[in-house]
Amino acid sequence: MVPYGRNRSQIARNQTRDRYVTRTLRRAGWRVLRIWGHELTKKNTRRLAARLRRAGLISDLAA
Repeated sequence: MVPYGRNRSQIARNQTRDRYVTRTLRRAGWRVLRIWGHELTKKNTRRLAARLRRAGLISDLAA
């Protein structure tokens, strides 16, 4: 088991990296939508589809 303080610093580094990558991709003209593995379940299908629609990645016809 990882001590809490060390885990917290790893999370902080990951968040900093994610912000940097998101900013870099957006500056290059990309649209960034971060989807976590736990969001890819049948019970989250509607919620995920709604996020993709709001981001303009799928049409309302796909609903």
